[in-house]
Amino acid sequence: MEYLRSYLESILESTNASIIVINQEGKVEAVNRETERATGYSRGEMLGKDVSDFVRLFLISEGEPTIRHYLLGLFEGREKDSFELQFRTKTGEVRHGLFNTAWVEKGGNRGRSLILVAMDITQMKALEQQVIHAEKLASLGTLAAGIAHDLNNPLTIISADAQLLKSRVGDKDMEKVNRILEGAERIRVLVRDLTTYARFDVAGKEWVDFNQLIERSLLLLHYEIRKGDFDLVLELSPDNLRVHGNMSSLEQVVVNLILNSIQAMTGRTGKILVKTCLRPDGRVEFRVEDQGAGISEENLARIFEPFFSTKKGGTGLGLSNVLRITNEHRGKVKVESKVGVGTIFIVVFPGEEDIKKSEW
Repeated sequence: MEYLRSYLESILESTNASIIVINQEGKVEAVNRETERATGYSRGEMLGKDVSDFVRLFLISEGEPTIRHYLLGLFEGREKDSFELQFRTKTGEVRHGLFNTAWVEKGGNRGRSLILVAMDITQMKALEQQVIHAEKLASLGTLAAGIAHDLNNPLTIISADAQLLKSRVGDKDMEKVNRILEGAERIRVLVRDLTTYARFDVAGKEWVDFNQLIERSLLLLHYEIRKGDFDLVLELSPDNLRVHGNMSSLEQVVVNLILNSIQAMTGRTGKILVKTCLRPDGRVEFRVEDQGAGISEENLARIFEPFFSTKKGGTGLGLSNVLRITNEHRGKVKVESKVGVGTIFIVVFPGEEDIKKSEW
């Protein structure tokens, strides 16, 4: 009997699922090692706690359903044997969990216990979102190509006729003609962005010196940088940073991210930091930090959506292109932002060893 007990305890401690046992009085009476790892709390911080106090450790906000909501339902006889929720770890990280529950009789008139088994599905949820986003991008790319093609011809006619009118009208009507030309220019920019969005040159890949690419991109942004009231700080790695990809597309990533920071600094002083480094794992990191207005949590979840923009006159395709091109180059994009403090974009591309391994 003792051997069986020891064997079962060994299984519970070795499993990669979090297991929590709550007795009939609503007290936590057992947790396994994975629960400690996943939550960041020690057994001493969890054992003996009432259900309400226990789940308060993982509460994200008061206004949304919590583990407590479901567990109390189980104690009150409302059956719900599985549910999916977000929870907060001791370090403040928000994770996704899939929870399954079951009542187990202790025997010998000792009542019963509620077994809570939880799997951390954070990575799976992130992959799901990537797949959904990739499908959206593919569909919108096809749509964008068609729209851009249909707009180009009438736009050319409008712009040409407006230029002709400009040479023939008097001062009284000149403002109206200029408004036509300004409107046509805005449409031209949108068509250009749509065309860029719809096209990705998978061919023509080469080894690109990323530091040189940044320096060339800054030349393209010379006017925008000069008219701003901020300091641009360049910290380029002394290492030989090479990224395998399409140079024109990679340039779009650099230009869009720096331009985004420049626009965030409108009317503000401070600095924009453009930095590169070679990570210990051999991957190339490109970072743009600004001390701009920052992005709200609500908008942060949507900034990579095509056509979503909070800027006046923005097409909402710049950051969407950054994500799409980075994904096509097997890279990752991460963004951190705080309103009133600023924003950090971090892009990581595979290093030479990663590319060579995939080619092999």
